[in-house]
Amino acid sequence: MQITRQADYAVRAVLYLTRLGTEQRAATSQIAQEQHIPPSFLAKIVSQLSVAGILQTSRGARGGVSLARSPESISILEVVEAIDGPILLNECVADHGSNCVFGD
Repeated sequence: MQITRQADYAVRAVLYLTRLGTEQRAATSQIAQEQHIPPSFLAKIVSQLSVAGILQTSRGARGGVSLARSPESISILEVVEAIDGPILLNECVADHGSNCVFGD
């Protein structure tokens, strides 16, 4: 299995912020430059991670992006699923209906 490029960028951005610490903010332009992520793509990713409660954003001169929670409480799976949606092993996990060939 391979994650999407967008999920890869999201993981890199979150790891970058993790290294800064919970009290530090970074400009998206700084993250984009240092992590080699296209800035417009990063803006969309940051928005999705913010909605998922992983990142928090603030505008203004002292604004930027930071972790919304402690790094220990954020899993890579959570970051990937915030971008790509739930990861399921097979159809039976999501739908116990007619697509599942295994009994309950």
